[in-house]
Amino acid sequence: MAAILLMEDDREQAELLAELLQAFGHTVVITHDADQALHRYKQQHFDILITDIIVSTESGPRGGILLIGRIRLEEAGTHRRIPIITISGALVAATHPSAGAQMQIIGADTHFEKPVSPQKLHEEILRLLEIAEKSQSGVANA
Repeated sequence: MAAILLMEDDREQAELLAELLQAFGHTVVITHDADQALHRYKQQHFDILITDIIVSTESGPRGGILLIGRIRLEEAGTHRRIPIITISGALVAATHPSAGAQMQIIGADTHFEKPVSPQKLHEEILRLLEIAEKSQSGVANA
């Protein structure tokens, strides 16, 4: 299954989500801020990044957006592109109804609102892995 990097500042939610994903056979590394997540991303191979959007950082409450931007910059000029799933609470969805579209503009592949259905999240992970695999096969054959 997938090696997942999960950035979620709520430690309880992170542990619960990790346990649910592990039940599907995924391995999960949890980080709680953008700097920590970027460091792990650079040190280890991950198949998928799942990040909360609103994660408090020194630069404000947009840690997930910051992380996506940093990762997409790291990937520039390489053949690597990690699939990214964003998650947000109902408050974000209520105040920003187009949050999912905004996340795709900044480089995320999929957006879910909390509470996240573990089954739907797992299915999306498998879908993104299949797309990534096909994309890598195309690069390898080019």
